[in-house]
Amino acid sequence: MITQRNIQAEKQNFSSGKKIKYLLDNDYFFVEEFARKTYEKESLFSVWTENNYWWEIYVLLFWDIIFAKIDGVWSPEFGENFPNEYQDMPRDFFSDSFYSTRESLLKNKLKELANTDIKEVLVNSYKNNFKKHCRPIENWDKFSIDQLCIAVDVMEKDKLLSIIKRLLKNFSYNRSGLPDLFVYSKDKYFFAEVKSEKDKISTKQIEWHSFLSDELNIDVEIFLVNKNEKNRNKKGKRKIKISFGKSTSKKREEAIIFIEKQKTFEKIEEKGDTIYSAYFDIENIENLYTMLDYTSGWKTQNIEIDGKPIHSTILRNGLWCYKEKVKTGKSLDYCRKNEYDGSVNKFGCKNFYFNELEQNSWQEYGYIDSQNGEWIFNKDKIKKEIDRQFQQLSVCPIFKPDKILKLFENIPEKVNPKIDNSWSFVDNDFNNWIWKNGKWQTDWDDKKFPGYSMMVGIERNNKKYQKISNTINIEAQSEIKEKKKGFWKSLFNTTII
Repeated sequence: MITQRNIQAEKQNFSSGKKIKYLLDNDYFFVEEFARKTYEKESLFSVWTENNYWWEIYVLLFWDIIFAKIDGVWSPEFGENFPNEYQDMPRDFFSDSFYSTRESLLKNKLKELANTDIKEVLVNSYKNNFKKHCRPIENWDKFSIDQLCIAVDVMEKDKLLSIIKRLLKNFSYNRSGLPDLFVYSKDKYFFAEVKSEKDKISTKQIEWHSFLSDELNIDVEIFLVNKNEKNRNKKGKRKIKISFGKSTSKKREEAIIFIEKQKTFEKIEEKGDTIYSAYFDIENIENLYTMLDYTSGWKTQNIEIDGKPIHSTILRNGLWCYKEKVKTGKSLDYCRKNEYDGSVNKFGCKNFYFNELEQNSWQEYGYIDSQNGEWIFNKDKIKKEIDRQFQQLSVCPIFKPDKILKLFENIPEKVNPKIDNSWSFVDNDFNNWIWKNGKWQTDWDDKKFPGYSMMVGIERNNKKYQKISNTINIEAQSEIKEKKKGFWKSLFNTTII
């Protein structure tokens, strides 16, 4: 459960630019210490954890795997000891490949920790590795081993490991946003996010709050100081008005009984028909869908959001993902993960589909200027497709377009791969052409560049389509080329819905 408390407190007079302090028991404290002191008055202890506390627990528990001498992630020329002052983390620590490269090792370690004394593992790792060079542990003196053990002693093992697992699966993204305080007593614990009147809750914090509350069933309290109600409630809950009249459906009587139970129920006589209506909260998704199901296909069914009519199909398409999230009790991570492989969706919404934008591989939404050797993006057409989907997804109460809009803003007006070699042309046979060492090169070294008029698309270079090494045999090259050709064909033939 995510709850809020709002405390009014006198502020200390301070000069511009200084952090605000608040009065409590004849002394002034920064907002986090103010919260801690407030909890102490309620016989609650706390650790000012923020992100670093959980980083340190994670790294100490998985030290042997994080610093395993895997080819390509460490450099023996800097010394056999790993980590050391010249190499204090694996090269891929902040990359997407960190988890996939060690997936079997990490899964086995999680199983081991689930069946062993985590506190013993943590204490031994702390003793063995204390003060070693380690990038994720910024300050070894920030938390004592006794403080680190508090979470282990207080929390259920499976919930602690779930937090660690979320970190290790995507440390680059999930390393920030953890709540400020871990609050506990003999019989309970919860997390607290502390905000002064000038602070805002970030997207990553919201996602961590959702994960802790929705998936782990851990309470999160938003501790607000001097927040006025007007600012806290800028965005009201969107409500959907559903009304209906005559129908030959066998469910009509059930629909009437159901809608009459709603607090906002109204009945009016209009043009010889009785119109039944009520407002439904989108957040109460099951209640809303019950009404939609009762009146599905009725000619007299009318749906409005903020006074504007919306078709039932568009509403359902925009909410199906949110409905599934609520039904399964998932956190906001559910929205960010792709359905087919569990990878992170760069849009932050699994209900948004735009293959070209996701893969940065373009044949549509632009053209090759064969005279100048450039790809010209049709940004108006791209924006039109984005807006079309936004119109549908805007009904979802947790949909945020920020990431998608940022991706769109980062699309250039045009690209010349000869100047910007982070891009490559794609020809009619699905070969990638990269400008390197003063000439056009492709997967096949013996091929001659066929000219700009034979180019059909453009693609941002990544590990998937990097130029193939000469050491790879012909069979392997052919297999990769066929996979790439299949990708482009599927991309070209996919209809965006």
